[in-house]
Amino acid sequence: MNRPASALLDRLYAIPFSIAAFLIVFIYSKHGGIGISPDSIVYVSSARSLVEHGKLLGYNQFPVVDFPFGYPIFLAAIKFITHVDPVVAGPYLNGFLFAAVVYTSSMIINKFVNHSLGYKCIVLLCIVVAPSLQEVYSMLWSESLFILLSLLLILALHRYFKTYTLSGLLLVSLIVSVACVTRYAGIAFAGAGGTLLLFDKKLRPGKKAQHIIIFSFISLLLLAINLYRNLHVGGFLTGNREKGITPLSDNISYFGSVVGNWLPFFPDHYTISLVVGWIVLLAIIAICVYYWVKGNQWYTSFENITSVFALVYASFIILSSTISHYERINDRLLSPLYIPLLFSFTSRIPALIQMEKTRGLRIATIAFCLTISAGFFYRQYQNNLEFYEDVSTYGIPGYTDDTWVHSQTVNFIQQHKSFFNPAYCIYSNAPESIYFNCGLVGENLPNSKFPKDVDEFYSEDHYYIVWFNNKEETPLSLHEIKQHKNLKQITSFTDGEIYECEE
Repeated sequence: MNRPASALLDRLYAIPFSIAAFLIVFIYSKHGGIGISPDSIVYVSSARSLVEHGKLLGYNQFPVVDFPFGYPIFLAAIKFITHVDPVVAGPYLNGFLFAAVVYTSSMIINKFVNHSLGYKCIVLLCIVVAPSLQEVYSMLWSESLFILLSLLLILALHRYFKTYTLSGLLLVSLIVSVACVTRYAGIAFAGAGGTLLLFDKKLRPGKKAQHIIIFSFISLLLLAINLYRNLHVGGFLTGNREKGITPLSDNISYFGSVVGNWLPFFPDHYTISLVVGWIVLLAIIAICVYYWVKGNQWYTSFENITSVFALVYASFIILSSTISHYERINDRLLSPLYIPLLFSFTSRIPALIQMEKTRGLRIATIAFCLTISAGFFYRQYQNNLEFYEDVSTYGIPGYTDDTWVHSQTVNFIQQHKSFFNPAYCIYSNAPESIYFNCGLVGENLPNSKFPKDVDEFYSEDHYYIVWFNNKEETPLSLHEIKQHKNLKQITSFTDGEIYECEE
C-alpha cells in the first residue's frame, strides 16, 4: 500500500508548482497581454496567413525562411481549433506550457537514482522563479514549446534505453524531428540523441548501426523538408545570414556570463565569465565521462541523459555563434539549457547527504546547500521584483507595452491609414509595429551590411518611410538615407517621423 501512496504523492507535490507557473504568466500578462517581439510578429502573422490563406507568409507577405515552420504551424493549429488569435490565446497557451514544463521536470526528478521531497521542492521552485524561463513564457516565442520538447525528449530517451524497442526509438526520433522545425537549434537534439546511441555499451554493433541510421533519417526528415522548402520559395536554407564576427573566447565568456547570472555570487566581468564558462563546460564533460565509466545502468540514467543534452546544446550554441552571426548569447538562447544544467549539477546532492556517516556532517552539508539555495532565491527575487514592477506599470517589453500602444506615431498611422497609397511600399526600422499595431503591411529597411539590398532600395522612386526613434538598433540610418534620397517630411512626433520619397 505504501508504494502507490508514494507514487501518488510524487505526482501531487508538483501540482502547486505547476499552478504557480501558470499564474505567473497571467500576472505578467495582466497589463497589456502577452509579450510580442519582432520574432513574435513573424510567428503570429505566418500562423494567421496559414489559417486564412493556406500559405506560410510573414507580415510583409514574403515566405518565412528565417524561422522554421514548426512553431507557426503550432500557433495556426491553436487558432484553427479554438478560433482564438494566438496573441489573445498567448497568456493561456504559455501558462499551460510553463506548467507542463514544471510538471514534466517533476516526472524526471522522480526517476533520479537518489532524490528526496526537500530536494524536489527546491529544484522545482528554482524552475518556477527562474528569470530566464519567466522571460520566455511571458513572450510569444518558440522557446516556450522548444523547452517542453527537450524535457519530453529526455523522458523518451530514458524509456528507449530501458527496452531498446523500435517503437521507443521512433518516439525519440519524432520528438527530435519536431524540435528541429520548432527551432533550428533543434539539431542539437539530434546530436545529443546520436551521441547517446553511439557511446552506448549495451547496444550490439549491428543493432546500434541500424538504430543510428533510423534515428538520423527520421529525426532530420522534417528539417530536410523545411530546408528544401526554404530554398525553393526564398532562395536561402535558413535566411540571409552573416558570417560569425565573435571569437570563440568571447562566446564562451558570454556563455559564462549568462550562467553566472543564474547563480547567486558571480559578478558580470569578462574574465570571470570566461573562467565560469570553461568551468561549466569542463564540469559537464567530467560528469558525462563519469557516468559512462560507471557502466550502463548509470549511462542510461536520467542524470546522464540530461548531462549529455546540456553538453551538446551548450557546445552547439557556442560554436554556431562563432560560425554564424546572430544575437549575442543571452538568456533566451540558453533558456533550454537552464533545467538540464540544474539537474546535472544538483542530482547527486541527495546521495552525497545520505553518504555522510555522521549526523553532524549531514547537517553541515544540508546547511551549506540551503545557504547556496537561499542566495540563489534572493538573487532571483531581486530580478523578478524588478521585472514585475516594470511589466505591471508599462506591460511586458515589446509591441504590447505602453511605449508602442501609446506611441504618437503609431496613433497617427492608425487614424490616417487612408493617407498611405497602397501602390507604394512602406519602409520602416520597425515594420513589425506597423503590421501589429496599425494593420498595414510594411517592409524592413535594408541592412547596410548587404550593399545589393541597399542599392535596390535606393533605386526605387516612390515609397514611404516610417521612422521610430525608440528602436535601439537600426538596419540603415535615417542620415544615410537622406544623403541619397530627397525625403519630404509628412509629420514628426517625439517618438518618430514619417517621410515620403517621390522622385
